[in-house]
Amino acid sequence: QIAVVENFVPLPVPSITQSPDPRQRLNRPARTTVLGVVGRISFWQKAQDWIVESLGSDPFLQDKSLVFFGEGPDGSRLAEVIAASQWRDQIHLFGWSDNPDDIYGALDLLIIPSRAEGVPLVMIEALARKIPVVGSDRDGMKSWLPAEWQFPFGDAAAMKRAIESALKPTQEHWRYIEQHLATATDEKRFAHQFSRALLDYCGLRS
Repeated sequence: QIAVVENFVPLPVPSITQSPDPRQRLNRPARTTVLGVVGRISFWQKAQDWIVESLGSDPFLQDKSLVFFGEGPDGSRLAEVIAASQWRDQIHLFGWSDNPDDIYGALDLLIIPSRAEGVPLVMIEALARKIPVVGSDRDGMKSWLPAEWQFPFGDAAAMKRAIESALKPTQEHWRYIEQHLATATDEKRFAHQFSRALLDYCGLRS
């Protein structure tokens, strides 16, 4: 038997201690727009190589930084792709962090260029922090993200248009997203669905 329980993501809790600005680690001017890709480095699914090859010599990246957070089987190959790009000084590769705020605090926008996804946890974590997300029009992202923030997988021109739109989010965009967040951040809803799934599996609920 299979039971599907929608993700639960706790809302970020403001820290009571002041921590250094996560953007300082990027060593970029404060005015620079930081685009981030977060997750396991796996070219076939996550398409990190494609996004570097698409933007690595494009003037679109001239006033921006593209940063990658994560580890995975294609990590060393991604470093090579970055080193071969024209805008390699604008592109940074970092490892993973156990503190999501270290990652999301450095970003102006999250990009998910994946070939396939479910409902990405990083998407929900970013949106809960009011960070716009641009993603390929696949799976869970297709229902979560405003149409203007989506692009067909592998379409670099459409991705750039989506980025420009998401960097100027409207109240309508956020109202659309908040409808989803209201469900994803509801701990009681998650506990109820999860316990009901277990009880059904064990035959303990009539």
